[in-house]
Amino acid sequence: MEQQEDDICVLVRAKDEAAGFKRLKEAFLKMNCNESLLSLFDQKVTAIPGDLDKFKLGLHNEIWMGLANNIHTIYHNGAMVNYLFDYESMRNSNVDDTNEIIRLASTERVKVLNYISTTFI
Repeated sequence: MEQQEDDICVLVRAKDEAAGFKRLKEAFLKMNCNESLLSLFDQKVTAIPGDLDKFKLGLHNEIWMGLANNIHTIYHNGAMVNYLFDYESMRNSNVDDTNEIIRLASTERVKVLNYISTTFI
């Protein structure tokens, strides 16, 4: 947030934007940030309720198209990580979601896609 001017949209599991923002903010507060960074968070971060397991990430078409037309960079590190689950149990969250992210990255105009493996981060 301190290194660039862009707004940040975060796909988050939540019933609505307010609940998603609250969830993000609670996680962010655990970092013990200074007031300046907290203020930037409040100004720049928007929660987008969604679901990695669903078509178009569980987004309504108008939200999907709004993102497709307005974002230029995607950081994808969402995944299901559970060493007790088999591949099929995690496929939707780890393979199909990446296909949806790639589809979003190529819809309307090409976007920069940064894929981050959560297994060894």
